[in-house]
Amino acid sequence: IPNLKHNLDLKITAPDGTTIHQPYTMPFVGKWTQASMTENANRGKNNVDNVERVDVPTPTQAGTYIVTVSLDGMLTTSTQAFSLVVTGASSLEATPPPTVSVSGALAPVNTTYGAASLVPTSFTVSGSNLTEAISINAPSGYEISQTAGGASGYAPVQTVGAAGTVVAKTIYVRLRATTPFGIYSGNITCNSVGSAGATVATAASSVAKKQFTITANNQTKLFGTVLTLGPGQKEFIADGLVTGETIDTVTLVASGGTEAQDPVGLYTLAASDPVGGASSLFRPENYECTFVGGKLNVVAGGTFASWAGEGVAMTPELLMRYAIGGAANSLATGELPVVGMDGSNLTLTAIVRKDSTLKVEGQAVANLVDYGTPASVTSITGTSQGVIQGDVPSDCERRIFKSTLTGSRSFLRISVQKQ
Repeated sequence: IPNLKHNLDLKITAPDGTTIHQPYTMPFVGKWTQASMTENANRGKNNVDNVERVDVPTPTQAGTYIVTVSLDGMLTTSTQAFSLVVTGASSLEATPPPTVSVSGALAPVNTTYGAASLVPTSFTVSGSNLTEAISINAPSGYEISQTAGGASGYAPVQTVGAAGTVVAKTIYVRLRATTPFGIYSGNITCNSVGSAGATVATAASSVAKKQFTITANNQTKLFGTVLTLGPGQKEFIADGLVTGETIDTVTLVASGGTEAQDPVGLYTLAASDPVGGASSLFRPENYECTFVGGKLNVVAGGTFASWAGEGVAMTPELLMRYAIGGAANSLATGELPVVGMDGSNLTLTAIVRKDSTLKVEGQAVANLVDYGTPASVTSITGTSQGVIQGDVPSDCERRIFKSTLTGSRSFLRISVQKQ
């Protein structure tokens, strides 16, 4: 007569999860006939014996078989001890998963554009049961290192440890020197293959604008000449830029004195709107600029008489020497115009007297004989923009005259007329 106080059941589940191997049961249970005593044992749920046995004589599936002991009903005591014997197999313990852990809260690391954070903040990272090293990635604007002073190098990514156990490692965090003006935050991620990873939140940190100064250069202009200002000017000095950044041009505006008939005297020059060169990293939004004004001095210009001497007649030869070359007086020798090529364009570069009574222009023709036909002559205005002045006299400037005509018989000359 069955008399189990606690009915424990035993079963073995095959690797496919659906094939169940159950224990032996006696066929005479419930029948209690002489004939049933000789029948072979069956397999199924055993509700009678306090010893159950499950055999898997010839396993047909490769993999892990799970042995399960369960209770059918409720415990009438607090515990139920049992013994389990497994033969012909080996038990497998689950391998602990790779784990990455972090510790520590990050502080703000404010800085100024062009300089990395002076004092870094830090946290620690560790790992266990790893199959590979820990990869640490900083969010945008930040960089990390394994040493406080950066001897191991600050970079957006660091690799720590290897497979196995990684003891607590301190990671230092700062804002990069090249991070633009603004406020930055985000998570630092720490990952290793097979792990859930871990993150550390950065504290919101700011990059302030860098202070720098642009000073307009003092300039001198002869009365009777025109000075063209506005965007694209190069007469300035910039101080305080980050190394490697340059300003190509600024906008210059004068309080007066730029027109030919503006009176002799001092005028103010104001700079604004700095523009970086094509290859420069300069961005105005990263800077707080202080503009320092300059002076424009309009002075009385020289005349042919003061140059050649009172009573000296203006011959074509002296006019040309006065207008072109920068000769100090009528007896001195000036600089000859220089012939050059700018791509396929013929050029003449010459020192020109800044005298409002002179008309100095380039004249280009496609063929030398065309100089006899005024309609075939192309007038060219010279420019000093981008031309190195060097030791040019104060009442002169070096200008370049560039022809756009091409061809092996094209010519370019400089014409001087007294107005």
